[in-house]
Amino acid sequence: MPAGLYKTNWFWLGLPDLTRFTSADYFPVVPWVFLFWCGVFLARLWRPGRGEAPVVLRPLCAIGRNTLLVYMLHQPVIYGALWVWHTVLG
Repeated sequence: MPAGLYKTNWFWLGLPDLTRFTSADYFPVVPWVFLFWCGVFLARLWRPGRGEAPVVLRPLCAIGRNTLLVYMLHQPVIYGALWVWHTVLG
């Protein structure tokens, strides 16, 4: 991206002024709206009349229904795997 785009008042588009504010965990919603619209379009294109997902995507739908559980468990699982890897290979 050109450096001229990273100016003040562009943060809501996802282009922050890197000289004033940096963050690793906060990003605005507006840049992700396009991906949301693409998902809605593809979902209507794929299965316009039915409310169920294709068989291939059902595991992904199960993860989507349990996002809080996935969010709460992924860090301990990653840390545990790294700990085991470090103790076994280290």
